[in-house]
Amino acid sequence: ITASALGVEFGGFRRCVGVVLATTLISTSAGLFEEAAFRGVFQRAAKCAFVFLAKPLAATIGAVGVDRAATAAAIATVSGCFGALHNYCRGYALLAALAGAYFGLVYAATGNLLVAAVAHATVDLVAFLTCYVSLCQRSKADKDTLASKSFKVTDALRATRANFDAQLTAAQRA
Repeated sequence: ITASALGVEFGGFRRCVGVVLATTLISTSAGLFEEAAFRGVFQRAAKCAFVFLAKPLAATIGAVGVDRAATAAAIATVSGCFGALHNYCRGYALLAALAGAYFGLVYAATGNLLVAAVAHATVDLVAFLTCYVSLCQRSKADKDTLASKSFKVTDALRATRANFDAQLTAAQRA
């Protein structure tokens, strides 16, 4: 995904600024929109559903116990869905599910969606920049192998990047 969105060459100062700006935009939008959906809507709704289902247990484990169990079940359910929807390649879904559980815990602990969104954006920003630097340092053969892989998300990113590069070239000529 990083290679498709950002390319695999360092370039000069302008390229570096462009990569940092693009990465910040991608990371911030993912942090805000994904957290609004997954934690702000789905985790809240799942918790309410689990509280409703666990009401008969309230006499046994108490209201606090029901709330904690419902929160844990909601985080587990939503982070599993989060991971499944981020299943871009082997292992990534598991990492995304673990990250989703972390964001869910952050939201549950703070009650503040913005804190979870900032955590998400920060994780994404560091991951994108780390991947970008790693990719730029790889051999030409490795870069060619990556360039030949085709996934729906990478194909869409390649098309977007090609369009952006064409517009940038046209703007530089003007």
